[in-house]
Amino acid sequence: MNFKRLIAFFIDYIIILLSIFMPLMAFNFELVFDYLLLIVVIVLILVSIKDLIFKNASIGKRLLHLKIVTEKNEIPKLYQLIIRNITLFIWPIDIIVLAITKKRIGEIITKTKVINFENY
Repeated sequence: MNFKRLIAFFIDYIIILLSIFMPLMAFNFELVFDYLLLIVVIVLILVSIKDLIFKNASIGKRLLHLKIVTEKNEIPKLYQLIIRNITLFIWPIDIIVLAITKKRIGEIITKTKVINFENY
């Protein structure tokens, strides 16, 4: 399942980045540099809310039949979905914690996990 999570992660980030950069580059590539701070803020917001799109799964997770649940297999609260993604901004530390504990920092803090779910 970790491989599926990794693929879902890349799908989500490709979608987020393309949705921001493609429109700007279509008009004028220099706009990317002119609005860099705004772009960074938008990316931070989109990353934070990406798992709210399909109730408790991002687009990548949904495509790969994954979803987020609490440790008790319940639907997570809105704040849990946001907090678990905010920790992605310290990704180097998150990767180390994931390698050691098999859970991301955000999952540990919010007591959530990602599971396979075939019935979408």
